[in-house]
Amino acid sequence: LVVFQARTRDELTPFELQDQPGRTFYQNAGQSLRRGVEIALNFSPVSRLDVWINYTFSDFRFEQFSVSGSDFAGKALPGLPQHFGQVMARYSHSSGLMAQVSGQFTGSFFAENANAVSIPATQVFSARLAWRGKLWKVKSEVFLGSDNFTNAHVFNNIRLNAAADRYYESGAGRRFFCGLQFGF
Repeated sequence: LVVFQARTRDELTPFELQDQPGRTFYQNAGQSLRRGVEIALNFSPVSRLDVWINYTFSDFRFEQFSVSGSDFAGKALPGLPQHFGQVMARYSHSSGLMAQVSGQFTGSFFAENANAVSIPATQVFSARLAWRGKLWKVKSEVFLGSDNFTNAHVFNNIRLNAAADRYYESGAGRRFFCGLQFGF
């Protein structure tokens, strides 16, 4: 369990100019305050089953910040969700078989300093099956899996304070993978 607080002066915030989209500039944001709590737990409820959970609550705000007549004091820092969590469960059998499922939750957050453009919360789930052992007398792993197997709509990147409201860079949908690895 971690509890934290940090006050920052002259924080740099990115922005774009309307006539130069795609080019990032930075400005000082006066003063910001970051407060939060993070908890992580790793346990084995039964033999060969490992579970890992973490959750972060973040309250990150501008305390003093005004630009071009706009006062952003009290607004949430863009690009940072208030809630974030992960969970993973992995079962490993003595035969070398392994199964793992994981999930990630990202709460909603803002794409710009005025907090007028909200990015929705997302939940992304992944799964992996593998076998570890020896193939041709060499340590090997054969695996297959899927990332974002529920095909959630996600963003690969959010461009903070982007010009012409071009905040969104779409992420990949459902993906499948497989492979063979030697010598781990």
